[in-house]
Amino acid sequence: MTLQPAWLSVTEANTYFETRIDGAEFWVTGLTKADEILLSQRDIELSSAFDFDDLLDGEDLIEANVTDELKAAVCEQILFRLKEPSAEKRMHLMSMGVRDTKVVGERWVKGVSAVTIAPRALPYLAAFRSGGESTIEWTR
Repeated sequence: MTLQPAWLSVTEANTYFETRIDGAEFWVTGLTKADEILLSQRDIELSSAFDFDDLLDGEDLIEANVTDELKAAVCEQILFRLKEPSAEKRMHLMSMGVRDTKVVGERWVKGVSAVTIAPRALPYLAAFRSGGESTIEWTR
């Protein structure tokens, strides 16, 4: 997979966060905003649950195909990352396939992405769903 240029600008992200509840609290001066945009977009791009081939012409981004929904999904992923710094530890476990634990076992998922996608970003990404995960149960 080819990583794409940013789907939205810092100006577009600023506009989104001005109207998003809690947005202005976390999208503050001092952040490297362009880097936050790319990092959160990469989270989404690298997830096995989505297919973004329609955004590309070879390796070039077709900017007209980048919808407002995709831009909103990136903004929600940014907010998720900024509000949940402990998510990195959970993502590490999830990258190994652990989805939840029980007293007698764990639930693992085959073909997992190493990245957790923000729950509020998922509805914006529905059109790009590829169905890339399957679950297995493991008990001791």
